[in-house]
Amino acid sequence: IPLHQALQKQGQLEIITSPHSHPLLPLLADTNIARTCQAALPLPDPRYCWSEDGAKQLQKAKQYYRQTFDTEARGLWPPALAISPALLSTAAQLRFDWLCGDELVLAHSLNQPTQQQRQAIGLAGQTDWLYHPYRLRTIDGDLNIIFRDQQLSDLLRFTYARLSPQKAAQDLIERLLNLYQGRSPEIPRLVTIALEGEKGWADYEQNGFGFLSQFYQHCQDLTRQGVLQLVTVSEFLEKFPPTQIFPNDAKEQLIGSWSQGNFSQWIGSSLKNKAWDYLIDARETLANHPEATENNNPEAWQALYAAQSSDWFEAIDDAMTPHQCTLESIFRAHLIRLYRALNEAVPGYLQHPLGDSSPQFSPPNGSLYPRWTDLADLTPWQVATCVAIPDHKFAKTLYYGHNPQSLYLRVDFRCPIAQIDPDELHVWWYYPGVPHAHAPAAIASLPDLVPLNYYFHHHCLVNLPSQQAHHEIAINPVTWQRSQQRPKVIQQEQTVVVSLPVELLAQPRNPTLHLLVMLAEQGEFHSQLSGDRLLEWHCG
Repeated sequence: IPLHQALQKQGQLEIITSPHSHPLLPLLADTNIARTCQAALPLPDPRYCWSEDGAKQLQKAKQYYRQTFDTEARGLWPPALAISPALLSTAAQLRFDWLCGDELVLAHSLNQPTQQQRQAIGLAGQTDWLYHPYRLRTIDGDLNIIFRDQQLSDLLRFTYARLSPQKAAQDLIERLLNLYQGRSPEIPRLVTIALEGEKGWADYEQNGFGFLSQFYQHCQDLTRQGVLQLVTVSEFLEKFPPTQIFPNDAKEQLIGSWSQGNFSQWIGSSLKNKAWDYLIDARETLANHPEATENNNPEAWQALYAAQSSDWFEAIDDAMTPHQCTLESIFRAHLIRLYRALNEAVPGYLQHPLGDSSPQFSPPNGSLYPRWTDLADLTPWQVATCVAIPDHKFAKTLYYGHNPQSLYLRVDFRCPIAQIDPDELHVWWYYPGVPHAHAPAAIASLPDLVPLNYYFHHHCLVNLPSQQAHHEIAINPVTWQRSQQRPKVIQQEQTVVVSLPVELLAQPRNPTLHLLVMLAEQGEFHSQLSGDRLLEWHCG
């Protein structure tokens, strides 16, 4: 930081800022703004509409900048270059001098095709409207806006790392010279290349050092020729104040981000919208505590700001990688922290990943009435869900089904039960979306892996040698309470069936269970039988 501070004072660089926890500011002001870009996009209902949150995030950024660099921040980097009328008004109110937007947003506001669109349809000429700053007049003062060249920025982010430093630098210089050709040297043009600094450079040889060295050498040569000069944005604005003026009503068209010009990377899918629902509920809970100010309850507000980060919503998707699952769990952890800071009960759904409602197997399609005298007869079990358990030393097949009185879980083994080493069958489940108490599975040596590390509301333990079973319910995050009534266990040769009376379960109306089945040996984890995702069991 001292080095950057010194270089900024020398005028060699300009350090800009971003809202405190990197939220999508337009969506904080009103999630319905996303429909301006995509009219049919499904959105959360009720919507998120707390514009003051974005203003506070920007105020915190300005305060941190002032403390760090002993000067005021002039430039603003909106996360994902996402802008909207509400953001522009807030930036003007907070006296930012300029901010950066994306070519797609400017092209839309001017009803013009972007450079790449022009090339795709064979239009000649350059998009001259892109290469100068604009001034937006608002009732809160003027705000300067620059717009990045999307094509050049994407080349740095996605393409040049695959080329040699010399070839990549030469290609970029040639593209800049092409923009210079045919233009009057008396009228300066500002070419803005912008990308999030931590992304992309790791893909380069030597983190881009060779490429940047080659590029700056070319720039130095062209500067001596009077063709090109490297400038900070504020330096350019001071020397060449914007002559392109947006009227105040033009800001109503400045909506979008660098991702296809819309907001669908952060909102609009079922899981992303569910995440917004969680955030909306938490925000309303905080609003119901007017006594919880940032001064006397900073923990709650810090958790809220952290949960608003765009990274969580970008990561949440229908098919998530382990890294995305980690980000999703951090998002829920911030919301849990908010509820606890307010001494509010934590909603049960926050104990489980957003995407765990995806069924792994099809649900049962009828009432099940097992034939207890002959479990080898699978005819009654045709209405149950059948799950093969491949490559397991002991277990072969798992069935689950129900009738109005009972739930039935059946495991068929590859050998007689008396020959099986793990002596315990464990069944864990919860009702998604129902605010019960939840606790982790109380098993020794349990791997910290999804879904083994989920929290559950019910637990059934079957001791296979004795054919005894008990059932317990989570009453808080650390305590399981045993029920007086025991589940029924039936064993024959290589099959065990567990029968759970419906009245034992205190289940919600028309319930859905999310189920985990495992084997253990004297209370220590042995293996999982239900696959790497929870089973979904519709019992209504």
